[in-house]
Amino acid sequence: MMLEQSNSPNQVVYTLEKGESWVDFQLDFLIQSRPGWALETAIRVKDGCSQMVFDLSGLATAESIDARSLYLPEQGKDRIKAILEAFDKAVDVLFSEPQIALDPHHVLFDPSTGQARLMILPVNRSGGSDSLESLIRSIAKAYHVEQEALDSFLSLAQGIHPAKSGVDQTDEQQPRASATDKEAADKSQSVPGRQNRTSSWAKLCLVAAHIVLPILWLIIWIAPSTNHLVFSRLIITEPFRSWGFLALGGCVMILLLVDLNVSGIWHQLLVQVARTGDKMRSHLAFKKAPTTPAQANTAGVADQTELIQVQQSAYRLGLLSVGMPGTPQEMEGLRAYILVDEFLIGRDDAVCDLPLSTSSVGRRHARITRHEGSFFITDLGSKNGTSLDGRRLNKLESYLLPDRCRIEFANQAFYFAAD
Repeated sequence: MMLEQSNSPNQVVYTLEKGESWVDFQLDFLIQSRPGWALETAIRVKDGCSQMVFDLSGLATAESIDARSLYLPEQGKDRIKAILEAFDKAVDVLFSEPQIALDPHHVLFDPSTGQARLMILPVNRSGGSDSLESLIRSIAKAYHVEQEALDSFLSLAQGIHPAKSGVDQTDEQQPRASATDKEAADKSQSVPGRQNRTSSWAKLCLVAAHIVLPILWLIIWIAPSTNHLVFSRLIITEPFRSWGFLALGGCVMILLLVDLNVSGIWHQLLVQVARTGDKMRSHLAFKKAPTTPAQANTAGVADQTELIQVQQSAYRLGLLSVGMPGTPQEMEGLRAYILVDEFLIGRDDAVCDLPLSTSSVGRRHARITRHEGSFFITDLGSKNGTSLDGRRLNKLESYLLPDRCRIEFANQAFYFAAD
């Protein structure tokens, strides 16, 4: 992964590598939602290459924040907790580990809150050199975190990766551990060997039951019908013998259920029964579904399925470029894609999708909105105004953007095109 310094001291740039492409829905999520656990991002095209710009304003690495305190173990634990919480949220919204930069120098923190901010790469990456486990180990080593706490953190990290902990993802998903469960994990590990002793006693009881039950069965069965010296002194009455068979039969059934549960067969049977039931319900629901408009009108509201007509025009892309569209100047100059329904232009790079570091441009100068496949521009009360094809726009009024037009934000001129 190649990162380069931007013209701004608080920005780094990621350029698409060979064979990579943007994942549209992930890119849209990062730009539009701006989650608190990820670095703020913007996309641009420079020299014919798509680039992602990461804003590092107000953030710092753990190394620079904790250098004065000489890397105390408790600080290291807090850093790992924050990383696990941020990583867990990233996985929840379908980002994979190769899409998360896990080098210690790429994980930043808010010095005031301690929240971790991850560098997310919404590209179709197949693999990376760093992993969550290696990041945790490097931080634990730098902060001299004790081995017991490190093992607890590593187990939590494996819980975020079900496939790595031996869980078959085609079956039921196991609940994942989060960083907030660390105290519970520490309590369960506070007495070493307790769980092992419990399981050993359980196994011993099972073995004893497998031995004792057959012996009792044979005694009740053989003793009344033999004159052997061993059984001659046993007096087993008929009522006791009948009740003994029933009691032993019940114990055998219980033991069989325990065996099925221990071996995992019982769980597999329950899963198979649940799947069969779901298939039968789906099959019945499919048969009941109305196939014609007349049937749909007579069906209940809960049984109706409405098909949504997707308008491809609603997903049009907008482009702002310094050069005129279709010319070499367009490919060589600054370009910004409009991938969200509300696109801000202004000087404040913390909130604007297209930051322009010019004093003549307002902090939030203008906004371009997308509605049903059309684009509209609104001047947000800027001091130096916004012009469309040479005509000054009224403040706080929306204007339809025609395809291939020229927009001026103060003295910054851009060409607009929609695709």
